[in-house]
Amino acid sequence: MGCGGVLVKKYPFLIGLERALELVAGFRGEAARRVLAGDEDLVRLGFRRAVAAVEGWLDYPFADTVEGEVASFYLGLAIAYRAGPAAVSRVVAGESSRAARLVAGEPGEVAASILGGLGFPVERGGLNIPWVVDRRGVVTLPLGWRMGVDVFLRLSAADEHAPELRLANQMLLSGGVYLSDARLRALASAASRLAIEGRVSEASSLESEAIERYARHLAALAEGGLPFVPEALPACVKEVLGKAVRGVRLGWLELYLALVFLARIRAGPEVVAEVLSPSIGRGAARALARVYGQSPPTDHRLPPCEVLAASGVCRCRGSLLAEYRQRVRSYLGLPVVSR
Repeated sequence: MGCGGVLVKKYPFLIGLERALELVAGFRGEAARRVLAGDEDLVRLGFRRAVAAVEGWLDYPFADTVEGEVASFYLGLAIAYRAGPAAVSRVVAGESSRAARLVAGEPGEVAASILGGLGFPVERGGLNIPWVVDRRGVVTLPLGWRMGVDVFLRLSAADEHAPELRLANQMLLSGGVYLSDARLRALASAASRLAIEGRVSEASSLESEAIERYARHLAALAEGGLPFVPEALPACVKEVLGKAVRGVRLGWLELYLALVFLARIRAGPEVVAEVLSPSIGRGAARALARVYGQSPPTDHRLPPCEVLAASGVCRCRGSLLAEYRQRVRSYLGLPVVSR
């Protein structure tokens, strides 16, 4: 793998979606979009990457291959786009943080390549300026890179509050901005953040049922909740919700358990209506869902397992929420985190 491949694997935002499609699928266009978005394994990898960005454990390498890094990057953004603004903001922040950590360890030549690849060309400068005076005399600061003022201003317009992007803080000479390796890396990080933000609109063109499904999961996680995954429900909760779905009328404690559990995992009111309609009737379920949506009982405690067992509702051990969190993350292929 050449230098370009190494850079793209570490910084997949360096290439646009069309080039990414050619790399991953072998061709470009709408058909390639459908192939990428319809690959269940790659979409699942993209979801895992998006969650890693949201939760702060996105690192390098994330995938074994260049193709895996690029596909997971774009699919992660596509899932975040479908999940909503909160998810987009957190995924972009996580991807930007990862890029900044990687750029911080790069030599100036790599930072220059990143900037050039993103449309902010730099060249060798070769300027030394007096910096401090110590016992050895005057110590100079090497400014080994030069960027045109017009190019610098395009980049600085992205974040006027960042000190490293203020023109007043730069060394200007003959229409050029002279930069040290450290300042060049800071600019490369800023350009990376801009590029990642820009790739969201490209990724939004990727659509599939799998992307929509994982977007619902990501939306819940980005808002601090848990996705509603029936397959991962603890046996006790599955038993109660199963009765409701089959049309069995729930007792008051069973109904309380169902509502509080769904609220604590931050399931939407549409889930409440769908699950409870067969048990209490569509009209009552919709009315309850409306109240639930306006004021979900997220601060209510689940009944202890001892109470549930003594009341004949179901048998369980420990925390139902902790069990569900572990089961749902395992089901979705995510590392289990303790809270």
